[in-house]
Amino acid sequence: MVKIREVRLWELEPPPGLQTLKGGEFRLTVDLLSKLKACTTVYDAESLQVDELSAAAEKKGQEYQIELAIKSHNGLRLREFEHRATELIARSRRRHRRLAKKLKSYVSRSRDAVANLE
Repeated sequence: MVKIREVRLWELEPPPGLQTLKGGEFRLTVDLLSKLKACTTVYDAESLQVDELSAAAEKKGQEYQIELAIKSHNGLRLREFEHRATELIARSRRRHRRLAKKLKSYVSRSRDAVANLE
């Protein structure tokens, strides 16, 4: 079992960079204050960099979404063109068959006419 002992603040030794005043109050020393300012400056710079990277990532995300939308639209248009081309080819084949039948009939009638003239 662990025993916990109550300790009063003024009984503790101040951490490095703090100076003890009367009544158990602490005061920052110049060294700790300069370190705190340096850390704040670094934090601000890193925070700014994170903000810039977040903005760049958001912009790239929007560009990617636009690119996907364009590709999707182009894919749909391509399918429409393929469908239309298939229809045109099918029509062309039907017309070709009809024309072939007409030509065959014409040739047959022409042969019959030639045979009748002889």
